[in-house]
Amino acid sequence: MKLKKILSGVAAVLTVNSAALAVSADTSAGVQLGDVNGDGKVNVSDCAMIARKLAERRAEDLSLIVADYDGNGKVNVRDASSLAQALAKGYATTEIKAVSSPFAFEWSGNIISTFGYHELSDGTLEFHNGIDFKVPCGTEELAVADGKIIRVCNTCTHNQPKNEGCGCGGNRGNYVSLLTNDGYCITYSHMSTVSVSVGDKIRNGQVIGTTGATGMAKEYGLHLEVSFGGENGTLINPLSYIKEYKPIKIK
Repeated sequence: MKLKKILSGVAAVLTVNSAALAVSADTSAGVQLGDVNGDGKVNVSDCAMIARKLAERRAEDLSLIVADYDGNGKVNVRDASSLAQALAKGYATTEIKAVSSPFAFEWSGNIISTFGYHELSDGTLEFHNGIDFKVPCGTEELAVADGKIIRVCNTCTHNQPKNEGCGCGGNRGNYVSLLTNDGYCITYSHMSTVSVSVGDKIRNGQVIGTTGATGMAKEYGLHLEVSFGGENGTLINPLSYIKEYKPIKIK
């Protein structure tokens, strides 16, 4: 059996060093990629657990956030193999992108426009339906939840700050809408690149594209919208849904 052969070889490599290669997790972040058995460290036991669940045809018991080590959206023998190879080289990961955060850094200081009504220079009120982050062009944007991509626009070529909208994507420019498993629609606008397609199943923390200034964008960054009840659901403040970034690093 191929699975048995692969993992028996992996176990032989890891037997001597598995204790030394255990990785401590920052439990405040909630999850540790690769810590399949939940004991707070990543080692050969996690590889074995993936193999056992696969052999029992119970891969669905394993969380994608924790067990999908190669990031292909499913749990299979390649996750055990990739994790084992990483451990054999002396690491499991250098840093894990924290779940429910749109960026892999502490982003609160990058918010330049908040959700809700804003008073304009002429005294009128304008409703802003999301929050805007100012970040460099090309910064990776992360999915803030597990879900499915339901809408993508990636045809805008006007990736530069501008005072008037180019009209692409309804002035969102290149954008992605993610319908989460708990019923929220998360839309990322003004992207420079998009790395997902309609119908893709996405996991929390996965890179979905990069920031830009496509559409109606006065500077490089991200406009993030959150609604409950699908694309045309009730808009909510994204800050009530997303979480601050808390990296998990190898100690």
